Amino acid sequence: MAKGKLFSAMDLLWGFFQVKLVEESIPFTAFATPDGLLEYLVTPMGISSSPSSFNRLVQAVFSDLQSCCQTYFEDLFVFTSSDSIDDYLVALEKVLTRCAEQHLYIKIEK
Repeated sequence: MAKGKLFSAMDLLWGFFQVKLVEESIPFTAFATPDGLLEYLVTPMGISSSPSSFNRLVQAVFSDLQSCCQTYFEDLFVFTSSDSIDDYLVALEKVLTRCAEQHLYIKIEK
């Protein structure tokens, strides 16, 4: 990325909430409300392992695209080492296609 010429940055929408919990972990997220116990089905914020679990997932999803995409938690950085807009658009399409395949959503506002 240090030798990159064209860049874009994107945030994954809902961060941790895009990661589904394995069935046996769900009871450990239970909390009481006046209406009874509720449990998370996705990774909640505030659990000590949430950031590292989410970061591992994102790194694994984009591991084969490191030549054009770097990740940091919910941040995706797409780049090319050439000034070619065509090369950049190919890299961007690879990253967006991977997001679609993995059901990861991007914050449009950013």
